[in-house]
Amino acid sequence: MKRPLRENLELDGDSGSPRVLCARCGFDFGGEEGWRERSRTKRQSPTAGGPLMKDLEGQFLLEQRFCPQCKTLLDSEIVEVEP
Repeated sequence: MKRPLRENLELDGDSGSPRVLCARCGFDFGGEEGWRERSRTKRQSPTAGGPLMKDLEGQFLLEQRFCPQCKTLLDSEIVEVEP
């Protein structure tokens, strides 16, 4: 039985050990803990998220994670720039 994990991710518990799947194409990310590491990541200026983010430039980045197979956006967050 599949159940939503996030907007574009599903958790499939039918195989015995839960698997995280892309809700659009079915790409298997493996176990629940590793889907972020198996996704594709793009980091860019926070202003890519809108002009109101201009004050965050230089201190933060917009980090987006995508399905490696169909390129569906899975997650977005603002992260601190590493020194």
